[in-house]
Amino acid sequence: MPRPRQNILSARKIARAALTMTEREQDFTIPGIAKALGVNPHPFTTTSQEGARRSSR
Repeated sequence: MPRPRQNILSARKIARAALTMTEREQDFTIPGIAKALGVNPHPFTTTSQEGARRSSR
């Protein structure tokens, strides 16, 4: 699925989801936050891993 034309996430929405998850489960995960927000967590993980690979070369 292509990227939406308008941003669907904001720092406030992400923080709210993380806080809600922390209150319920005493912890949070990126996949859990992504699921709560209805987005795919893989772009975050892939980007981080690729960045780490590039900087270690």
